Amino acid sequence: MADRSYNRLDNPVGYSLNENHRSLAIGNGLARRYPADTAPFVALAEDTAAGFADLAKIVSPGEAVPLVSPLPPAIPANWQVVRQRNMVQMVYDQDHSPVAPQTLFSFNTLTEKDVPAILALVELTRPGPFLPRTIGLGSYVAVCDGPKIAAMAGERFSLEGFREISAVCTHPDYQKRGYGTRLINYLIAKNLQAGSLPFLHVFEDNPAKQLYETLHFRQRKILTLSVIMHS
Repeated sequence: MADRSYNRLDNPVGYSLNENHRSLAIGNGLARRYPADTAPFVALAEDTAAGFADLAKIVSPGEAVPLVSPLPPAIPANWQVVRQRNMVQMVYDQDHSPVAPQTLFSFNTLTEKDVPAILALVELTRPGPFLPRTIGLGSYVAVCDGPKIAAMAGERFSLEGFREISAVCTHPDYQKRGYGTRLINYLIAKNLQAGSLPFLHVFEDNPAKQLYETLHFRQRKILTLSVIMHS
């Protein structure tokens, strides 16, 4: 049975790298990270000097990396915070029956050959980091208009019992057509069927938070996203 211990979501990157994405994990001891061409995120098992010492072994000096934590981390003197923001973690309300995608809804499953088009859309819409090998973290689906991606959504962090929905974005020329809503609904239904509860992250000032609430995501916790660098 999948582990539904919600407190594990306080450290979604760390648990993802220790569980379903452990084959991708770089590092040992108290620190882990994704490969630099897959996802920029790092994780600490504990916010201590020893944890940051282990992290320094897998992060190059001058490399800025994002760390997700339940509270602002206690940064040692040889590290600096490049920027820091609050981030809302939202979890799908499992008491609500998922909305099945419309019968006539047609979408494309994105693959490695689509990465250049994905990167172009991400550069335009800024939904969050997407790198050349991010496509390998999960399923990414899209509404396409010929070679152009009109809207996309996908899966990133993967914990036992939980699956993050990420990279939700719509090209400005295709907004207000409901494409993002239908793609998210598809991923919700897909993951619930697989026994994983969907969750996502959104900045506090992002108006998309209201959309996610209409799709029955509920705020669980405010987390801190710190982009850090060591000398």
